[in-house]
Formats: sequence, C-alpha cells, structure tokens
Amino acid sequence: MMGPNRRLSDKHKEGLKRTYPEIRSLPPNWQFFIDDKDEVNYYIDTENRKVKTRDHPRLGKLPDHWVFKVVEEDKSSGFIRLRYFNKKTKEEDMEDPRNTPKSLLKVQKQAEKTNGLEISATLRRSTRREPIEMMKRQPIGDKNIRSKYEIMQVIDDGGGDLGAMNNGVFVVRIKGHTRLSVEKR
Repeated sequence: MMGPNRRLSDKHKEGLKRTYPEIRSLPPNWQFFIDDKDEVNYYIDTENRKVKTRDHPRLGKLPDHWVFKVVEEDKSSGFIRLRYFNKKTKEEDMEDPRNTPKSLLKVQKQAEKTNGLEISATLRRSTRREPIEMMKRQPIGDKNIRSKYEIMQVIDDGGGDLGAMNNGVFVVRIKGHTRLSVEKR
C-alpha cells in the first residue's frame, strides 16, 4: 500500500533531488515516489504511523487542478522529467504554481480574513527592477498574535550565539494555512 508503483533506484532519486527544488526541500525522513498516474507523492514512515500525501509537507498544497508529475520518460536511460501540470488546462510549467501572483493574492486574502493577522497578510513577489522604496514593510503593530500561528523551526533561539536578534528568529505558519513566514523577535 505504501510502496512506490514505479521503482526508482537510489541513484535516480538522488538525481531528481538535485534537479528539482520541490523534492530537494523535503523535510528530514520524508521520501517521495511516483504513483501509477505518474504523479509525485510524499510519505514518511515512522515507528508510530505512516503518512502519505500529495501535498508537500513544507511547501503545502498545490493550487486546484495542479500536480507535480512525470511529463517525459526514457525507459532505456532511466531519464525522468518532472513538471507542474494543470489537469484542467493541460498546461505544463517549471515554475511552482504556488508562487504565482494569483496564488499569492489568494493566500493573502485568506490571511486577511483572520482577525489579527493584518501584518502577516502582506505577501508579494518582488523583482529586481522594483525600486527599493516599494519594498518597505508595514509598520510593526502592537497586537499579540502569537496564538494565531505555530513555530515550525527555530533558526536563532535568541541566546546570542547567532545573529543579532534579541529574542530569536523562527519559521512560523499561520494556523490553518500552508504558507511559512519568518518571525523576528
């Protein structure tokens, strides 16, 4: 039930990890396999439970109709090309559809509906051509919104060993959302 439908050697898996950020960014102990529909799935097998999902454990769910899948294969060499694929439009793309302006706007609108997350709801994609004045963030608010998100990873615990952030730097996720942000205290 948990095993892959397509057998990939460890060498091929390592090659795919080096080539595709989607796979390279899997958390420790997570693995991937390609199912009988040529779609990439993720799983973790711990002593206590088995988890299998099409949603990336760090990057979250792809927008509706999108999958990460095999779009080309050469069985003689073992070459596999993966792409993001829209099942509805048949569009194929190398760029992660989670990071399109349309997808980011949808996430922003969802976050804006959550009371107290107005500051966290500022998501936008910047370009090198954008003037520095356009990259200013909102002023820091004085509301305590810690109950609205959870800490996913500690970057700097604030003990003074790393950087200059007095109270730490953390990767956080708004509860009920898949997007990750950085909190500096």
